[in-house]
Amino acid sequence: MSTPSAAASSISPRSMTNTDKDPLDSLTPQERNDIGQYLRSYHGFAMDSATTFRDIERVLPGVFEKISGTLECYVKALEEDSDLTE
Repeated sequence: MSTPSAAASSISPRSMTNTDKDPLDSLTPQERNDIGQYLRSYHGFAMDSATTFRDIERVLPGVFEKISGTLECYVKALEEDSDLTE
């Protein structure tokens, strides 16, 4: 069985081209703010109203690695029948 990080590294996402619509443009200001707060708090990335998806694309591998690591800890705790609220 492959680990989540091994599976994620085998995927080669297509980078946005200049003709692609920026996915951040479809978000509400509150959604953009929520993403910005998350990226700043957990990944040290400052996002403002002019930030594009291309700008945050470089931090996404780290975001997914952090999520993967957290999930692995949760799965291990569940396998050990540990309390996740500690």
